[in-house]
Amino acid sequence: MIGAHASRRRLVGGLAVLLFAWLWLFRFAPLGGSFGGFDNDHFLHFSYAKQVEAGAQPLRDFLDAGLQGARPSLTYELSAWAQRLLGDNLQSEALLTVTGVALAAAATFVAGASLAAWPWALAMALLAGLASPKLYSYPKVLVLSVIALLIVGYAPPSRSSSGTTTRCTAASASPSSSWRRIGASLRSRPAT
Repeated sequence: MIGAHASRRRLVGGLAVLLFAWLWLFRFAPLGGSFGGFDNDHFLHFSYAKQVEAGAQPLRDFLDAGLQGARPSLTYELSAWAQRLLGDNLQSEALLTVTGVALAAAATFVAGASLAAWPWALAMALLAGLASPKLYSYPKVLVLSVIALLIVGYAPPSRSSSGTTTRCTAASASPSSSWRRIGASLRSRPAT
């Protein structure tokens, strides 16, 4: 049983690396043209990253409606870091954003493969990658996929997970007093 589990982990890991490489090439290859393959909207994020690279701080030196009080914005910091490390051009931004999108698809696949059969997880991760999220939105898809990976790693599925899922689903449609009963039943459940 342990050997089968280890070989499944190797298979999922290998497929995740292949998915990352394929999706990275799929998203990087068509970049080019007058705007370097980026949408016009991407340059707004890119210009804020250039300001951070020059020493400006979000909310102190410039306003961005999307920040909503978060300081400093990691998105701009990562783009500024890529500019410093990989060169002051659009290629460094392309490398960063394409890597983020491909990494998100690979993390989605690994999280999905721990919950379902790997072919289904691979199909869903491919579908998510082929949906072609905007490159400047890579933090959104990357953070959500890493969160899913952390949740699955923290609470791996077990035989009793379907009972837990049933109780939580029932609680979402029940009055608030049900939450106390469900919480008590979850606390009394033996550790798996």
